[in-house]
Amino acid sequence: MSDSQARLCDPSRVTSLKLERTKSELVLVMSLVPLTAGPQIDLRFVGVSDLTFRGERTELTGIVLLIADDISARGWDGSKFRVKDYEEEFISFVCREIERPKGEVAGAQILHE
Repeated sequence: MSDSQARLCDPSRVTSLKLERTKSELVLVMSLVPLTAGPQIDLRFVGVSDLTFRGERTELTGIVLLIADDISARGWDGSKFRVKDYEEEFISFVCREIERPKGEVAGAQILHE
């Protein structure tokens, strides 16, 4: 992993994947259960674009390892992160903001842990 990348969670299974359209942008809400016996992780990605899935369909049965790349320096219409499944590329997208439970916002401090 490079200095501009951060792992958003340990290897996990996706238990819920929800897309919401606000008046001006797309929001993706993902719930994951780590393979280690940790608590469920809920992530909310705001300002999603370029959303792609690996295949025509998914059953959410695979294991994901989500990585966020800091792309803020590229100036892509306010997009700050490129998020992807590092191993299988089950999902990939760009977004403006990453929110964790309790409203915590993921930012550059996460990208350099």
